Amino acid sequence: RLREEMQARSPVPVRIPPPSLCTDNAAMIGAVGGHRLALGQRSPLAEDIFSTNDWARV
Repeated sequence: RLREEMQARSPVPVRIPPPSLCTDNAAMIGAVGGHRLALGQRSPLAEDIFSTNDWARV
């Protein structure tokens, strides 16, 4: 429903790929990590990391 609402309200075409095409974002994560590293930003190794994706549906 949210997708349809976004498409209906947007003045420009909205293209939303299926979830199966949205699971591999390693390049984006690596690029952001590189930028943050260059800025001296670090996260503790004990940082909790979890996925919000329901992998059974993909």
